[in-house]
Amino acid sequence: MLIFTRTISSAVIENLDRVSNTNTRQHQYTRLITYLSALKYTRNSHREFAHTLFDHTRNREAGQKRQRQWYLVMSDHNAYLTYKRDTRYILWWLCHTSNAILKSIPKQKQNDDVENRVNTTGQVTTRELILMAKRVASQLSQAQIPSTIFRLFRSIISARSSAHAVFVEMATNHKDEEMGKSNETHKYFIDRLVEAFEILGGAQWATKQDIETEKAQTSEEIEEVIFSNAFSALEIYHCGNASDEEADSETLPATKPSKKSVKAVRNQRSKQKKDKEVPLKSYCLIDGPEGILADYRMALVSIFVEWWKLRNYVQTMWFSVAYDDVNHAVAGAVSEMAIMMIKKTALAVFVEFPAGFDTYQAMTRDFSHDELQDMLSDFPVCGEILSLHVYQDLLEFLGDFQKNRTGKPTKRMQSRLSSWDPGFDLQQATLAERIEWRRSYTINWLYDLVNVFSYIVIQENKISTRTRPLETIDWHVKTPYHRPRKLYGLETFAELITTLAMQKPGTNVQSKILPHHVFQLQCIVDSFTALRGWGPGIQRGYANFTKEPPGKVSPTDCLKLFLGNHESGFLSGAEALSRRLKEYQRTSSDQLASYRIAWMLLDRFRAQFSSWLGKSDGAFTSEIPSRLSNHTPNGLWEYSPFLCGVGLVEALETSYRLGMLCWDTIL
Repeated sequence: MLIFTRTISSAVIENLDRVSNTNTRQHQYTRLITYLSALKYTRNSHREFAHTLFDHTRNREAGQKRQRQWYLVMSDHNAYLTYKRDTRYILWWLCHTSNAILKSIPKQKQNDDVENRVNTTGQVTTRELILMAKRVASQLSQAQIPSTIFRLFRSIISARSSAHAVFVEMATNHKDEEMGKSNETHKYFIDRLVEAFEILGGAQWATKQDIETEKAQTSEEIEEVIFSNAFSALEIYHCGNASDEEADSETLPATKPSKKSVKAVRNQRSKQKKDKEVPLKSYCLIDGPEGILADYRMALVSIFVEWWKLRNYVQTMWFSVAYDDVNHAVAGAVSEMAIMMIKKTALAVFVEFPAGFDTYQAMTRDFSHDELQDMLSDFPVCGEILSLHVYQDLLEFLGDFQKNRTGKPTKRMQSRLSSWDPGFDLQQATLAERIEWRRSYTINWLYDLVNVFSYIVIQENKISTRTRPLETIDWHVKTPYHRPRKLYGLETFAELITTLAMQKPGTNVQSKILPHHVFQLQCIVDSFTALRGWGPGIQRGYANFTKEPPGKVSPTDCLKLFLGNHESGFLSGAEALSRRLKEYQRTSSDQLASYRIAWMLLDRFRAQFSSWLGKSDGAFTSEIPSRLSNHTPNGLWEYSPFLCGVGLVEALETSYRLGMLCWDTIL
């Protein structure tokens, strides 16, 4: 048993240590990634990830700086989701307070006006908002209304106003009459929020506040305040109302109704509990189709703000890989986390909008095709913020690939792409030349991606007796076709791009492209431009941030260190462990099946890693050569630090799981 324990330690665990080639910093990164594999599926993995990541950096001071930056990004909740949350809290408090006031009024004093009806749905129009604010203000003083309500009002007014300002400027620059009318509706909506705020006494409250020293409240703190205060304020009101009724009773004949009135006040809470409670998530402001459009545009602004923050941070990580020798796996793991954040944000934001509003095309539908092109040429910074350049490159690639579906560009596209040079001097190039250079790289790389991913399926389909149309083939990993994984860390993305590229010529695929797909491609492209010393970003100056390339640095070096040679690395470690397991199987009659499974998996992944991790030349032929073969045989990997980074992350996770499997087998 001791022999096998040592074998596992050296073959599976120690090979991870030797990836770093005895470099302590890289060793820490390697250990970190294996640890992150376990964290990957936990609810709190975002913050654990940030905490662990920057405690293992080469430079402690730089690590602390990056940690603060990461927490800044992570803690900045999406503005639209925050707005919706704050709006629900306000409406919950207003509805409950207003309803309680209405219910406490004696029936003989009530009238059948629509204005005096209890809200039982949680849906509130701007008119109802003003009426409820007036009703509450008539019974409660500004001092009796919790400060949290005023802060929430101020927050949603600020969020609305910021989004409104963006689209006012867009409507002015592009002379969009329809958007201008929508902005007028949005302005009316904001004015009603301000009016309700002031009716409750918000103007007086604001004069006593010091915004700079205010501490942000968590959702738990807000809920504790509004849920408890809704009843405490009503108790004050009920006491005052009861005393008024007692005073009135002194001037009237003694009758039984007064006793009934007091009993009604005492049972107020029990009656409220019996009423059907409206869930907090159902509270919302409604104002017709125009209101939905205004909400959607506000959501877009918030998503693109988060988009830009995350893109800048991920881009910074890839610059650290190129110039500060940060491990590719760290940048790859951070990139995957950022992509997942964009995906989760989009799902949370678009769930309340009609179908079709969640695509990237819908996010940019406020611009016609001509206006979009004008914006890309006249406002390149705006094009970078929205990742419109990379989206247009993706559409151009898909349209060209669909024309023949042979894996080769059309002649017209070929003439554009053939002159691409990875060593092009970006420092001396104009902005337009840099963008064109990046476009050619993106399309070339996407051609190689699809050709590598589809290679085995295409070959098997050709020799099959029942050849299937390419657009009907299921390109997902779980497919009837038996094929090894060839794009570690990027198979899901490759599935999507291949599926879209293999559709019939002229097929409109834009409805299938979601925001996180575009963001992922943007991260892929940014990782390579960072390697070439170019980082298009507003924070650094869009046109001027260029740097001398870091020299002859190959992104695949990290994969070669992981795979190792005959003395160290995963390949030799897995081979040694497999050999020991086979020897033990021959000399022992115990647990034969489990040992067989273990060494077969080791052999399988050792063969796949050896053939496909960091390599792609096996998928190309003289008929369909690599688009990047003029510069390197493995251009798909050599010109993609992102692919190398996420590939290493998955390889490390796989080796970790294999190690655990081997432990379970022999113990």
